[in-house]
Amino acid sequence: MLTDAFLEQDLRNKKYVEMFCGKFDVKLTEICITQENGNPEHAYTFSDDLGYYTIKGIKDSLLNK
Repeated sequence: MLTDAFLEQDLRNKKYVEMFCGKFDVKLTEICITQENGNPEHAYTFSDDLGYYTIKGIKDSLLNK
């Protein structure tokens, strides 16, 4: 079950997701949850068909890391 804090995090991530979409000319296609790093976190899928990105991956991409 999603908590209010988890949903609030999604709202805080929105600006980074929008910047990512603009920079890479992609569209957000899905938001799901991953436990890749041992705890639940958002996983964003875009129209680039490159799999999902966590918010860390999105931020790193915006900084060209």
